[in-house]
Amino acid sequence: MPTVITDEELQKLACVIELSITNDGRVGEYEVKRPSGNEAFDDSVRRRMSQAEGAELPAPPESVAKRILGETISLRFFGRHAR
Repeated sequence: MPTVITDEELQKLACVIELSITNDGRVGEYEVKRPSGNEAFDDSVRRRMSQAEGAELPAPPESVAKRILGETISLRFFGRHAR
């Protein structure tokens, strides 16, 4: 997390991404769907997601695997949870 962002400002920031989960249970491509409005925060989210691309995820429970594997999910990153 960039230290140039104050704790007060972090409380207000959220960035939404869409993330694909590959059929074999890995982190696929992502896209920022709703930026936070703070470029430093959004860049930190992009860096983390770029680092995660291709990583193997824990196997989902069988009851939800068909709804997750090969699909796209939305994730929200909150600044208030960043530090």
